[in-house]
Amino acid sequence: MIYSSVRKSLFTTLFKNKKAVLFLVAIYLVGLYPRLSGLDGGFAFTFDQGRDFLTLSKIVNEHKLQLIGPPTGPIDGVFHGVWWFWFLAPFFYLVKGNPEQLVTIYNISSTLIIFLFFYICNTIKNRVCGIIGAFFIAISPTFIRYSSQIWHPNIVPIAMLGLFLTVLLYLKKCSPFFMIGILLGVIFEFHIGFGTFFVPAFLIALLLSGIRPTSKEIALGIGGFIFWAIPRLIFDMRHDFLQLKSVVNYIHWSPGRSKGFIDQFTSTGQLFLGIFTDLTANGNKMLGGLYVFLTILVLKKYWATYSKFTTIFIKLIIFTILILFCELLFFPGQIWNHYLIGLPALFLIPFIVCLNSVIERFKVFGVLLVGVYMIIIWEPWRLMIPPWEGDSSVFRNQLAAVQEIFDHTTGKPFNVQVYSPALIDYQYQYLFLWLGTRKYEQVPDREHVTSQVFLVVEPNPLYPDRRLNWLKERDGDGKNVWNKKFTGNIYVEQRAR
Repeated sequence: MIYSSVRKSLFTTLFKNKKAVLFLVAIYLVGLYPRLSGLDGGFAFTFDQGRDFLTLSKIVNEHKLQLIGPPTGPIDGVFHGVWWFWFLAPFFYLVKGNPEQLVTIYNISSTLIIFLFFYICNTIKNRVCGIIGAFFIAISPTFIRYSSQIWHPNIVPIAMLGLFLTVLLYLKKCSPFFMIGILLGVIFEFHIGFGTFFVPAFLIALLLSGIRPTSKEIALGIGGFIFWAIPRLIFDMRHDFLQLKSVVNYIHWSPGRSKGFIDQFTSTGQLFLGIFTDLTANGNKMLGGLYVFLTILVLKKYWATYSKFTTIFIKLIIFTILILFCELLFFPGQIWNHYLIGLPALFLIPFIVCLNSVIERFKVFGVLLVGVYMIIIWEPWRLMIPPWEGDSSVFRNQLAAVQEIFDHTTGKPFNVQVYSPALIDYQYQYLFLWLGTRKYEQVPDREHVTSQVFLVVEPNPLYPDRRLNWLKERDGDGKNVWNKKFTGNIYVEQRAR
């Protein structure tokens, strides 16, 4: 009964007005165009993507089903979840491991959040608010990045919007609290760093905003959350609770904050302002600060005009942001922007409601004002700029180098040595494995010294001496018979031993 009413509500909102449907489809296409990085190979294929594709290859091609993902960076002994790989595995199989095709599928499907955000904003306020929100998501550089690169943390902003929708439906008694637990579990599982901060902040914010689930609902919510952790729990039980012990040791041996409270407050404030500024002002800190002030001012001025339903939801968002901020004040480690990958989704709701309030208050002038703002964020004149050819991290540049290496092997055994600033060349390991097995019927020999070796050298503009030293260490290892510099300053050299 509940899910029938949800489906009916979604269908009615999205499809009862044909003009609105056409308008939304047009917005979707506008948003899809800059996200289709998979069609021309213009997406980043770095250490993380190479590692993930190697893991997928083991699962799909070698049938090695695993319960845990690769290690996380900050804490030794703690791992990413495995659900990301389980979700991608069927698509990986369908496209036969082709990164361009898999990324294109991800581009198209992740852009559907435009429709999701329309429904969220329409539910909070009205259809105009929904259109504003949908168009902002479509043109936002922040959300374009999330849909352009296939990386497991980029699922978090999508899951955040799903969580917002679930909370709205729960408040309307159209969805069980169990679904909130499910979405919180998704956020935690796909980015354990952000999830560790966000989940407790969100639960406290629920109580502060007056949302009181029953004991039965809480139990079901916990069950939904734990569902995603089942593979992780099984892994830990089979490995003497490795992850749990690692987290406890990290907390116990943490040196504490290296900054004073004022410095920590300032740096955290700058971090939050930077993320808000990237979202709303294309990185202009002066404008970002102004938009923060105007958002607070507009919310305060028009708060009494909002429905109780709207104010409860906005309070939930604001309380979550404030509690997240307080948590970070006492966190001893370094916080990078990608640890807070879900924060833009939190900022977005109050900001879009404020833009809608401007239109409601100033009518035609408000539409003009918001329209000019959207154009500034969109920067459509960028479409006239020739496409960026990319650097050494771009897939098509790496692919060109790898293909030419295979063409120069003449079918003979060969070694490959790669210099990459990331130290581990997972991206090249996968490209040689994929192309070698699918097209050239040979892969680099990693066990024996062969009569020919190919050096793949990426640039390192921050530490150029490291690149030079790496090359010097290989002086005398064969005679240079061919070399070429590819787009992105990728240098390839063939040596005969």
